[in-house]
Amino acid sequence: MSEGAVTAGMGRNDFARLLGTMMTQSGETFTLIPTEELVGNSLLPALHGGAIASFLELAAQLALSRTLSPGQSSRLISVNLQFLAPVRLGAISTTPTLMRVGRRVAVVHAEAVERDGAGKLCLAQLEFALERSPSEEKLARNA
Repeated sequence: MSEGAVTAGMGRNDFARLLGTMMTQSGETFTLIPTEELVGNSLLPALHGGAIASFLELAAQLALSRTLSPGQSSRLISVNLQFLAPVRLGAISTTPTLMRVGRRVAVVHAEAVERDGAGKLCLAQLEFALERSPSEEKLARNA
């Protein structure tokens, strides 16, 4: 995926499309530039935890999709989050790490950090079920 706005894989739901309009990608790094729509605590103001989790999930899924064969898909089956600090209304970044991509399950780690890299804000481990591509499914049936 080239540098710039993130648009691939956004067709799943409206919230993913909304996040996609706030995300950019440069190399392996995804950046979220949130708007006030994502604020969950207006007193701080801090982003809603669900928005942060969704950003990390979307970035992890996009990073994983680069390694899958054409027609193969993935779906989230488990996520474990550790929120380390409130995420203020400002840019945050993540560079997802593929820990393991097996035949049926992939494990991805992602950390939300302040844009300048000064502090870790949230850690995530995400597990994805991997669906076979149509060509792999056909080969499996014929074997």
